[in-house]
Amino acid sequence: MPPLEALAFVKAEWVKPLWKQLERISGERAKELDRLRDEFVDPDVLKDVYVVPHLQDRNPADSRQDDLMAAARQSAFERINEFFQGRPPLEKDGRHQMFILSDAGMGKTSLLLMLKLMHLTSFWPQKYSCQLFKLGDDTLQQVRDLPNKGETFLLLDALDEDRQAWKRIRDRLLELLQASEDFRRVIISSRTQFFPEMETDSLGRPEIKVLSGYHCPVLYLSPFTDGQVQEFIEKKLPLTLRHRLLFQAGKIRQQRQRANHLLEQMQDLRMRPMLLHHLDKLLELDDREQKWNAYTVYQALINEWLDREVRKLRAHRCCGQRRMPERKELFNACVRIAERM
Repeated sequence: MPPLEALAFVKAEWVKPLWKQLERISGERAKELDRLRDEFVDPDVLKDVYVVPHLQDRNPADSRQDDLMAAARQSAFERINEFFQGRPPLEKDGRHQMFILSDAGMGKTSLLLMLKLMHLTSFWPQKYSCQLFKLGDDTLQQVRDLPNKGETFLLLDALDEDRQAWKRIRDRLLELLQASEDFRRVIISSRTQFFPEMETDSLGRPEIKVLSGYHCPVLYLSPFTDGQVQEFIEKKLPLTLRHRLLFQAGKIRQQRQRANHLLEQMQDLRMRPMLLHHLDKLLELDDREQKWNAYTVYQALINEWLDREVRKLRAHRCCGQRRMPERKELFNACVRIAERM
């Protein structure tokens, strides 16, 4: 067995064969895959279109991003693989417990899911385990019950959606760090705006300011570059041999041109993976000569979601059930719930 430093836990070149491996899993691993589908992103949504994001040391929204060093990016897979290397920490001071932050829709959940899928499809070294949980009321007990913590990599998603963190973020962070300090490595994701105040270490890297005794590294998901946006478009609208044989290559190129034109109108929003995943829906709406900006993009996505919910309700309608709500009625209900929250 090679030394631990030579082991690889995540690689970009594993992404393509990963999808074929997923089709072959069975038994307990298949049950775990079903759980991931229910609680996280369905892997089929990511299949064939996933673009490996970048991570950086500074908040992309920081005004100091004019500093090239502050804005330096690295492939998320490379950076995380470096973090996973090495032996278990001798001191439980938080350096093996990392936070990944970003705005909504930047791909935090998808990134953690890809790490788990690489473990589930046996790309990881066999000795090590990986556990992924959506943070919630029973997370602490789930974490405490896990065996073999010293050889387990723990991934905890969506701190900002954790009810136990609302109005008590510092207390919740301490609970999670104390419960997970025996694991080999830990990654916790959260929206940047939800996170407590930061301070910098001796090298100028951000650390959590309020947690005495813990020096947890903090990384930020970078917005997509223009190159990554183009990579996504080419994956979302692939030009295959079948298209060439059926003389449809011109149609695909035209769709890509329309996609680029649409995304140019979206300005910085085009750098968010969540919105790019809905590119096909936006292209359908673009036939109506829609003028795109931040408001109209989100309005279109919300309307699409509401229409989908209406279709689901009608599909499960039972005999004698009352009239199904329309899109506007569902929207008004959501507004009232949001106001109450």
